Amino acid sequence: MTLAQREGGSTLQLLSGGAAQGIVGAIEEDFRLATAARVQGTFGAVGAMRDKLLAGAPCDAIILTAAGDAIPHAVLDQLSPTGVLVAPVGSPSNQTLIRMRGDGQGDFIQEELAAVSFVPLLGGIG
Repeated sequence: MTLAQREGGSTLQLLSGGAAQGIVGAIEEDFRLATAARVQGTFGAVGAMRDKLLAGAPCDAIILTAAGDAIPHAVLDQLSPTGVLVAPVGSPSNQTLIRMRGDGQGDFIQEELAAVSFVPLLGGIG
């Protein structure tokens, strides 16, 4: 996700699998009223979204909803210097939700948030 300042206001650029399209559509007007920002969504098959994420501009926030053994470097490379990433990490039987914040100097500060259970990260992102 990126909240970009553009002429005429801010835009939240959202890249997601197709299942989120209905949810985003349902909250889009409330989001616009609460933030004065519009939502620009790109939705599609998970594999196609992976390619778009890795080819896109740096994001201010990335939320992964599948767990890998570690955060893939290719995903961290897409995070802006002060961006935030939230993702589950670990094996199927032992996962932790983590938050990583960019410090603006090229390093990330990692916090463990909670024990969780997510599906495995697939698709060759790592």
